[in-house]
Amino acid sequence: MAGIDNSGALADEWPFSPEGEQPEILSAYTRSQAIADGFLASLSGNTIEGLAELCRQHFPGADVACTTGVFSLVEKAVNNKKWLNDWLGVFHDIFWMSRLKNDAGLYKLMITGTGRRRWHILRIVRTDEPLTVADLKVGKITPCVTILLPDED
Repeated sequence: MAGIDNSGALADEWPFSPEGEQPEILSAYTRSQAIADGFLASLSGNTIEGLAELCRQHFPGADVACTTGVFSLVEKAVNNKKWLNDWLGVFHDIFWMSRLKNDAGLYKLMITGTGRRRWHILRIVRTDEPLTVADLKVGKITPCVTILLPDED
């Protein structure tokens, strides 16, 4: 904020507090908007048979999504007729191997049928966030899991 120097202020002297009046939200980009825009692919709400149930088994109570880069990688593996990959099998491997992540959320797994490169590094991010603008306005948050390629945000 212009004109306010908080460099030496204590937390209870800051202009905004969790209990006090919050600043007006000028702009927000929600998870549902990212899904509608095609940046994220919803896995919890996907129409692939059994995928929503697989998400609930691995991440109970969480909204699960991946970036379109990860979804394209899985799609390439599933569509490769040389390998007998299916959607649930590849996503099960992705979810299961995410348990071996490092502190940055990075983990390595083999996905056959994606081309010359079989080993892939993925990143898992767990957050609590509002799914829609309406959720944001009322303060409703949902546990979220997002699977990304390492260079994606």
